[in-house]
Amino acid sequence: MPDATDRLLAALADRAARDTDVAHLMAALPGLVEAQRYGDVRQTDTQALGRVTDTLLVRICAGLPAAVSALDDDGAAALRTHLEAVHGAVALRAVPDDRDRWLDTLHGLVDRADVHGLLVGRTVRLLRDAGRVDPADAAARLGRALSVGADAPAKAAWVEGFLAGGGLLLVHDADLLALLDRWVRGLGEQEFVDVLPLVRRTFGAFEAGERRAVADRVRELPTGTAGGAPRGAAGAGWPDVDPDRAAAALATVAAILGVREAVR
Repeated sequence: MPDATDRLLAALADRAARDTDVAHLMAALPGLVEAQRYGDVRQTDTQALGRVTDTLLVRICAGLPAAVSALDDDGAAALRTHLEAVHGAVALRAVPDDRDRWLDTLHGLVDRADVHGLLVGRTVRLLRDAGRVDPADAAARLGRALSVGADAPAKAAWVEGFLAGGGLLLVHDADLLALLDRWVRGLGEQEFVDVLPLVRRTFGAFEAGERRAVADRVRELPTGTAGGAPRGAAGAGWPDVDPDRAAAALATVAAILGVREAVR
C-alpha cells in the first residue's frame, strides 16, 4: 500500500502540474489539506501530501486571476463555492506563507472591473474577515458597488457575495445596514422586482434569529435613514401611500424574508 500511495501521489503531482483548469485544482485542494492535517488510517506520508498541496496552491494562485474573468452568473456561483473551500483549506493548513500567497491573490481581484460582482463581494468579505481590508474600506467598497452604473441585479449579486455566511455583520455594523437600507429604499418599482429573488436568497440563508435581529436593527435606524417614504419620494412622482395597502405589502415581503415578527 505505501508503494501504491507513493505512485498515486506522484501521478497526482504530475497531473496538477499539467492541468490548466483552475476549478479542478481548487476542487482537489481541500481534501488533500484535510488528509495532511488529520492523517488517515493508512498513515499516508503527510510530507508527500504537503508537497502536492504546495504545487496545487501555487498553480491555483497563478491561474485564478484569469479564471475569474468574464464569468456568467452560473460560472461565478460555481467558482465562489471553490473559492470558499480553498479559503477554508488554507486557514486549516495554517502555513503563513500559504496564507499570504492566497490573500495576496484575492486582493488582486477586488479592483477589477471584469470580475463578477458575486465574486468581488465575496472576496472583499473574506479579506475583511482576514484583516487584509479594514471595515471602513469594506464599507466604502460596498457603497461604491451600490452607487456605480451597474444594473440592480449586478448590485444585488455583490451584496449576496459580501453577506454570504450570516447576518451578524449587519447586526453589529449600523453603517453597513444603513447603506443597504438606503439602496433598497431607493430602488424603482421594476428594479425592486428584479432584485427581490436575489435579496430573498441572501437573507433566506441567514438563521431565523439573525433575520429577526437584522429586522430589529432596521427598525432602530435613525429617522431619515429607515422608515417613511423612499428617499427622493417627495416631488419625484411617487403616489400618496395608502397605509392599509402598504401594510399588506410589507407583511408579504416580511414573510418572504422570514421576518414576519418584526412587522407592525
